[in-house]
Amino acid sequence: MQNQHLTRGLQCLYLSAYIVISACATQTFQHDERPNSPGIQANNQNPISESYQLTFTGKRSGEAYFDTKSERLIFQAEHLADNPFYQMYTMNIDSGKATLLSDGTGKTTCGYFHPQKNLALYASTHLDPEKESKQKDEIISRAHGKKKRYAWDFDLHFDIFAKDLASNQLTQLTKAKGYDAEGAYSPDGNWIVFGSNRHAYTGSLNEEDKATLSKNSAHFMEIYTMRHDGSEVQRLTHEAGYDGGPFFSPDGQRIVWRHFDSSGHQAEIWTMKTDGTDKKQITDLKAMSWAPFYHPSGEYIIFTTNLHGYKNFELYIVDTEGTKTPKRITDNDYFDGLPVFAPRGDLLNWTATNTQENTSQIFIAKWDHQKALQLLGLPSEELDAEPVASPPTKDKQFQALKRHVDNLCAPEMAGRKTGTPGEALATDYVAKLFKAHGLEPLEGNKGYFETFEFRAGTSVGMQTHLKFAIGNEASELEQEKEWAPLEFSENGSIDVDSFIFGGYGIVAPEQKLKGFSYDSFPENKTLKDKWVIVMRDMPQNLSDAERQHLLPFSSLRAKAITARDFGAKGIIFVTGPLSPFKKDVISLKQSRGHSQGGIQALMLGREQAAKLFRAAGKDLNEIQSILDKGQKTENFILKNFSFSGHIALERETRQGRNVIGKISGSSPNRKTVIIGAHVDHLGEGSHSSSLSRNLDADPIHHGADDNASGTAIMLALAEAFSQKKKDNPESIKNDIVFAAWSGEEIGILGSQHFVNQWTDKSDSRRLKNGQTVLAYVNMDMVGRLRENLILQGIGSSPFWKPLIQEANSKNKLPIRLNSDPYLPTDATSFYLKGIPVINAFTGAHSDYHSPGDTPDKINYTGLNRIANLLKTVVDHLSQTNEIPHYVAKKAKKRKSGRGLRLYIGTVPDYAAAKVKGLKISGTSAESPAAKAGLEKGDIIIELAGKQINDIYDYMHALNALKPNKTVKIRVLRNKQKKELSITPQLRE
Repeated sequence: MQNQHLTRGLQCLYLSAYIVISACATQTFQHDERPNSPGIQANNQNPISESYQLTFTGKRSGEAYFDTKSERLIFQAEHLADNPFYQMYTMNIDSGKATLLSDGTGKTTCGYFHPQKNLALYASTHLDPEKESKQKDEIISRAHGKKKRYAWDFDLHFDIFAKDLASNQLTQLTKAKGYDAEGAYSPDGNWIVFGSNRHAYTGSLNEEDKATLSKNSAHFMEIYTMRHDGSEVQRLTHEAGYDGGPFFSPDGQRIVWRHFDSSGHQAEIWTMKTDGTDKKQITDLKAMSWAPFYHPSGEYIIFTTNLHGYKNFELYIVDTEGTKTPKRITDNDYFDGLPVFAPRGDLLNWTATNTQENTSQIFIAKWDHQKALQLLGLPSEELDAEPVASPPTKDKQFQALKRHVDNLCAPEMAGRKTGTPGEALATDYVAKLFKAHGLEPLEGNKGYFETFEFRAGTSVGMQTHLKFAIGNEASELEQEKEWAPLEFSENGSIDVDSFIFGGYGIVAPEQKLKGFSYDSFPENKTLKDKWVIVMRDMPQNLSDAERQHLLPFSSLRAKAITARDFGAKGIIFVTGPLSPFKKDVISLKQSRGHSQGGIQALMLGREQAAKLFRAAGKDLNEIQSILDKGQKTENFILKNFSFSGHIALERETRQGRNVIGKISGSSPNRKTVIIGAHVDHLGEGSHSSSLSRNLDADPIHHGADDNASGTAIMLALAEAFSQKKKDNPESIKNDIVFAAWSGEEIGILGSQHFVNQWTDKSDSRRLKNGQTVLAYVNMDMVGRLRENLILQGIGSSPFWKPLIQEANSKNKLPIRLNSDPYLPTDATSFYLKGIPVINAFTGAHSDYHSPGDTPDKINYTGLNRIANLLKTVVDHLSQTNEIPHYVAKKAKKRKSGRGLRLYIGTVPDYAAAKVKGLKISGTSAESPAAKAGLEKGDIIIELAGKQINDIYDYMHALNALKPNKTVKIRVLRNKQKKELSITPQLRE
């Protein structure tokens, strides 16, 4: 970590972890019409509400102060490539555009607006003759990854300057040797209070003080005042220990500051009169309390403290007399500090590390003064009674979004499964709206539709049957109950009267786990033209490591491939009598599989398997007991029976269709931006991707959030920009292509078809019409805004962060960023073609991929706000001449654990701040997690004795467990450790 970070001379920002796993998860947030503020205690007494991240650009930003009108901020940030140190910037909070105020050299800190004149002061080292060499040395140091223990740099060349914001004239106000900074104007603008250690360099020090100065110059910091022109300097404090971070009270009569004890480890908040008299200690927390700032009412002070741990800085308020108990405002696992009120008193900004990179950025929120008074037990102010405001009028866009979601989830749409009449109705709906809004079809397309073929799955043909005979007894087996062919089976006749028993059918080398291997066919590697019978899963009584090792080799397909490679003609799977599976056979009715495995394969029910083994004089129960203990059994032949029949599987191919329309830009050199959302969902009834355990009440997977919500925003944007072009044809310079993709739920097929058909083979970022694709904007599951909107894929281009910053300054949404461009949605089709992407997402929920994903649970106010944000983003893309730079990233290596065989029912919190462990936003109903007592907000830190640092540790540990065996799970709940018992279940 670098040695410069926060200012007003304090300590470092401590990094916390942020988990945004961009995988299609099984769960998300509950409905909430108004999103909570991220990182703020969610209760009715908290004065903070509607917080959002203001700055996104640069390595870090922080310590921001409002101007008198509460419209602009002055702050410090690291934005420059050739200068790693903070420079001073200004920003209008409604535009989000940062403007460099300092000259870009040296170091700067502690800016402050003049209350009446168009001036700003800040401290700078730009007059340091060695500034350039210091910049280069710091760049080299950071490039080599050198970490330094944090210490604010009390550079002797820091002096205070005032800059005329109109003429850019810079006036030096201090020139004494030593560190002069931490300046702020008085309310009338006539005085400046600041911190300095100048007396340590101008006065006489004894030997002990000289030694202290060489090690810790901060020890000599004191509070000074001076006239606004730098004259009449007066020293106000003389006590041993750091005194700094001073500000005037709103009436200009007092000064608040922080005072460190001589050890430098504890600080308290103090106030005094402007002449240095009447010093009062306001806090006595015996912690590091600092960065105090008055509320404009003058009734209380907000400050930062690590009362709850050295790494856990939080915001507190305290009355100005210090007679009340300080009250906590934030409660987070990351840094919150440097709080500042707007002069009008209804806004608060502060610096926090609640960001993707764990580095500091500026956050802003509404502040409720009355709640703050109540929290402190201070008399509330008498307010003029105001009439109760009527509910806000729902605008045209709001109503359109709701109408689109309702229509796409109508019963006749039947879940919009690709290739079904429901999908046809949904795509017809989109096409009619494209036509109504005046969008054009793409050149070469016949209308708005673009069809593609896909493998719809495997179904059982009429000729498929199986007869089982023992002696003179023969019976036709009932499909789906007593037997079932597997989707990867080869077709053909079955006529067999003997099987080779191959135990669990696993052959696993020892390369992944030294000293452990497993071979179900040690003496029978040649199974040519024979049938083999094996049990499902793997031995039950293995160690966690052994189970993890066997997992890739224990699937049905893996075992079938092993048998095929040994020459077997066919394979039968049986569910062992001691196995925890509830179902004997796997249904093929809703299979989406289409591939063939080169071997005939089927499953046999438990009862039929038991008869088969008894006919051969064997006891499968006894055999499984031996195998489950880790002992091996020899392969043997089962006979005295016969199977005859036929497998006739039909591989079905269907057509899906995308809907694509375009608004043409006015520029002769126009480029293309593509806006998309998938319109398809899972359809109705049983489905291999369905997470519902009860389809009796409602068999339709409505897909309101996934992804009627994203399609609704896409349609709203199409309407908005078509109207914009009608109003002013020159206002849209680049082409905007709008697309409703199908086939997303079965492998992003529609968007892949589009990019393969429309991009130039020699330059995949260029369309066949010669236009360059600027970027792709995707919306997938944006209907459940509660805590945060997650913008994924921003690592695909540096273009995104400044655009998001400016767009969100207008829209003020709680946003989290995720860099990973490898997403389980249509954005990946474009990213792999070299196109920068961004995907909007509001998190997974317990209704995901179930019939419970219905329109009544959509947060339409949030959906409308997201539409407005994306409208700003697309508007910029529609007019820019800049071609966003594409960043090629390697896909992250994941720990083993995909293809989970066990089910617990936790709901990952995909918008959680970085934490060590796996934070959950809830549990699925009636799941093992719910029964165990896990709750929203719990952070899983240990599962069955395995430490959990992230979702991959969790998946790895989960796959090592045994089904139906109760284990201990440890969580952090409200920062207290709690141990629960949980019983995982097998996935069917």
